Amino acid sequence: MLYGFTIIPFREFIIVYFLAYEILILLGTVIGATIRYLVQKLKNKKLSQNP
Repeated sequence: MLYGFTIIPFREFIIVYFLAYEILILLGTVIGATIRYLVQKLKNKKLSQNP
């Protein structure tokens, strides 16, 4: 009884952990792309401000 009880939440924990891992990868990619875009924008602004 106890063995079956411990194995099911463990399997669910792996699924939750995997989903969290996937979401973190997506967030990291989006944040990285956003930062790169903002840096490019700032560089372009600085270049256009210089005569």
